[in-house]
Amino acid sequence: MAAHSPHLPADIDVGDLLDLTLECAPTPTLVLDSAGRVLCFNRACEELTGLSEAEVHGRALWELLVPAPGAMDVRRAFASLGPGRLRATSHGRGTTRDGESYTLLWTLHAAIDHAGAVRHVVGTGVDLTRQLKARVAAEALRVSEMKYSGIVSIAADAIISVDDAQRIVLFNDGAQEIFGWTASEVIGQRLDILIPERYRDVHRMVHVPAFAAGSGSARRMGERREIYGLRRSGEEFPAEASISKLTLGTEHLFTVVLRDVTARKRLEAAQQFLVSAGMILSSSLDYRSRLRELAALAVEGLADVCLVDVVGEDGGITRLEVACRDPRHRDTADRLLKLPIDRGREHLISTVLRSREALLVADVTPQLLDSLTQSAEHRAIVGELNPVSYMAVPLAARDQLHGVILLLSTTRRFDSHDFTLARELAARAVAAVDNARLYAAAQQAIRARDEIVSIVAHDLGNPLGAIRVGTSLLLRSAGLQQDEDGRGYLAGIRSCTDQMERLITNLLDLRRIEDGRLKLAKGSHSPARIVEDLEAEFRLTAGDRGVTFQTRCDSGTTLEGDRDRILQALENLIGNAFKFTPAGGSVTIAVQEAGGEIGIDVTDTGPGIAADQIPHLFERYWQGRDSGRRSMGLGLPIAKAIVDAHGGRIWAESEPGRGTTFHVRLPRAARTSTMAPLGS
Repeated sequence: MAAHSPHLPADIDVGDLLDLTLECAPTPTLVLDSAGRVLCFNRACEELTGLSEAEVHGRALWELLVPAPGAMDVRRAFASLGPGRLRATSHGRGTTRDGESYTLLWTLHAAIDHAGAVRHVVGTGVDLTRQLKARVAAEALRVSEMKYSGIVSIAADAIISVDDAQRIVLFNDGAQEIFGWTASEVIGQRLDILIPERYRDVHRMVHVPAFAAGSGSARRMGERREIYGLRRSGEEFPAEASISKLTLGTEHLFTVVLRDVTARKRLEAAQQFLVSAGMILSSSLDYRSRLRELAALAVEGLADVCLVDVVGEDGGITRLEVACRDPRHRDTADRLLKLPIDRGREHLISTVLRSREALLVADVTPQLLDSLTQSAEHRAIVGELNPVSYMAVPLAARDQLHGVILLLSTTRRFDSHDFTLARELAARAVAAVDNARLYAAAQQAIRARDEIVSIVAHDLGNPLGAIRVGTSLLLRSAGLQQDEDGRGYLAGIRSCTDQMERLITNLLDLRRIEDGRLKLAKGSHSPARIVEDLEAEFRLTAGDRGVTFQTRCDSGTTLEGDRDRILQALENLIGNAFKFTPAGGSVTIAVQEAGGEIGIDVTDTGPGIAADQIPHLFERYWQGRDSGRRSMGLGLPIAKAIVDAHGGRIWAESEPGRGTTFHVRLPRAARTSTMAPLGS
C-alpha cells in the first residue's frame, strides 16, 4: 500500500502528490535509481533538453544528458554519494536535440536504505546558460544605455523626447546650447515653450496627433515649409528636424532631432546678396546709377538704411543716395540726402575718410550721435531714424578713396557676419567704381588723341594737296618730259604723296566711322573696272618693290556698293600685302562668283601670320607681324568697317612662311541704290 502522512487526509496518496510536485517543479528535476538510471524526468528537463521522459527512462544520466568529458564529472559526483555524503554538486554541459548548448549546475540528493546503501537519487539542476545570457544581456543593455546616453549628451544637434501629453522628458546638451534653456528648467514642460507662438496650435493639435496615428515610425519635418524654433531669449531661428515614434503599449514616446541652420541660411543669403550685387555693378559703366541700385539692394538684405557718399576730384563729398527699408522713413531719407556734409567737421564717416579702414559700431548711444552730427538739423534727422548700430566701409582702390558706404540698423545690432558682408559688398562696389573711372579716363584720353590726330591730319592735307598738284604740273611740262631722271623723281614724290594722302584719309575716316558720320553712296559697279583701276594704281609700286602684281576677274556680275569706299578697302588690303611681301614675291587680286556674293581675294607670298595673331588683325592700332615695319595699324580696321557697312564679310587665312590671303565677300547689285551710314 502507498504510504500516508498523518497530516494529510486518508484519501490522498503521498506518492501521487510527490509525482505531481516533481512534474510541476519549475527547475529541471529528475529521479535516478542506485545505478544512475532515470526513473523520473520532469517537464522542465524535457523543455531544456528537447528529450521526452520516454526517451530517457532507464538510461544513465551521464549517457544521455552530458557528453564526455563532462559526463565524468557527473558520474564521479553520483559515485561519491553514500551514508557519509548525501549531497553532491557538479557542472554538466550538454546539447539539445536542436544542437543548442546549455550548462546546468546539478545538485544530487541521495536516499539511503536501512542497510546504508543508496536507494534513489533526486537531482535538481540550475540553468546557468539562461543566467549567463541574462547577465550578458543586462550588461549589453547597460553598455548600450551608456553609449546612447553619451551620444545624446555630446550631440551638437538638439535631441528632445516628449510623451503623449507633449511634455518634455529628454533634453540633451545640444538642445540646451541651441535653445538656451537648461534641462532642469524644461523637463516636464510642454513642448510649446520651444515653438514660436504662431505655430503652436497646429503643431500640438494637428501635426503630432497625425504622426501618432500614422503607420510610419519616423519622418523628416518641414518638407513642405520651413520650420522655426524659439530660443529662451525670444529669438526665432530656422531649423531642420526629424521626428521618430516609439510605441509602448498604448502610449508613445516622440523624439525630435533638430539642427539650427541659422549659420547656413545666413551664408546662403549672403552669397545670393553678393551675386545680386555683382550683377548690378557689372550691368553698366555708369557707376553712379549702379551705386544707387546697390543702396536699394543693401536695405533689402543687410541694413535698414544705406547712405552712399562719393569723393570728388577736389576731395569734396557728395551724397549720392539714401535708401530706406521702411517706407515711413522716405521723407527723412530725402532730407538727409539734401543735407550738405562738411568734411572738416566730425560726422559718422569722418573716421573712415581719414583711416580708409572699415568701421563697425555695434551699439550707438545718444552721446555718440551728439558728437558725430554736424548741426541741430542733422542730429534731428538722424534721431528720427534712431539707429542702434552702424557700419561704414570705404570705397578705396589704388591709394585713392572714391567714397564711403554707410549702413544703419534700426532694429538689431550688427555683428561680425554683417561686418564681413559689408566689406565684401564694398570690395565689389569699389572695383566697379574704379573700373568705371578708369574707363572714363581712357575714353577721354582716346577722344583727345583722336581729336589731335584729326586736326593734324586735316592740317597736313593742305600742303600735301599742293605737293600733289605741283608734281602733276611738272610731269606734264614739256621740258621735263625729255628728262627721264627728273620724271622718275617726280613720280616718286607723287607716289609718296599718294601714300600720305591715303594715311590721312584713313585717320579722318576712322574718326567719321566712330562718330557714325561716314556714309555710303551705293550703286551698281563692275568688278572688272574696279580691278583695272587697282592695277593701274599699284603698277608703279610693284615695279619699285620688285614684286609681281597679278590680277584676275572671273565675274561678269555687277556688285552693289560705294565704288570709292570699296576701292579704299581694297587699296588698304593690297597696300598691306605689298608692305609685307619681299622682292621677288607676288601679290594677286582675284575676283570670282561666290554663291550669291562677289568674292574678292587678295593674296601675298609674304612671311605669313601666326594663328594666334589672326583674331587681332582688324583691331585698331594693333601691330602683329614681327617684320620690323611699323605703321599706325588703321588700314585693316577701316577695310573691315567698309566691308561690314556693305553687308559683306572679310576674314584672313594664313600659313607662316607661305603667305596670307584676305577674303572679301560683297553683295551683288540690287535694283535700287540707298544711302547707309558706315558701321550701321
